[in-house]
Amino acid sequence: MLPPAGVRGYRVQQLEFSEGAFLFPAKAVDRCGFEERIMWSSDQMAWAGTIEVAIETIEEAPFLNSEQKREIFYNNAARFLHFSEEEIKRHHRK
Repeated sequence: MLPPAGVRGYRVQQLEFSEGAFLFPAKAVDRCGFEERIMWSSDQMAWAGTIEVAIETIEEAPFLNSEQKREIFYNNAARFLHFSEEEIKRHHRK
């Protein structure tokens, strides 16, 4: 099985992946103001460790502020899935 096209740079289970593949949509947030249009997700099941790499890459992206990261990781999905205010509050309880 080959890695996705254009993905290189990280070594995970003998395959190489790059942060570029994960940062491409995130750069649209910074350049175009798409904070409310991009949501993080994954259907990755073949390469162990790539989900963690993708999350870390977004978390460490120097061009995204904490609110933009929050939009990508949670808020946009909550809107898309029509979470109620009560559901959102429940998700944020610790």
